[in-house]
Amino acid sequence: MAVVRLGDGSRRPRRFMGGAPEAAAAVGVLVVEMYRRALRRLRACYAKAIRDVLEGAALVDAGV
Repeated sequence: MAVVRLGDGSRRPRRFMGGAPEAAAAVGVLVVEMYRRALRRLRACYAKAIRDVLEGAALVDAGV
């Protein structure tokens, strides 16, 4: 049976960003900031949705 192996043949583990820990740390910081920003937007959207639901329920209760 024919077997094809991809890669350069070395068995050493590959490192993220070519083994530069500074670059990997910088990318990690950027990812953390992206997630924080997304979470902040999600919280704001959720709070607005809850306000809209409560406002709608108040209007229904008022008979408008």
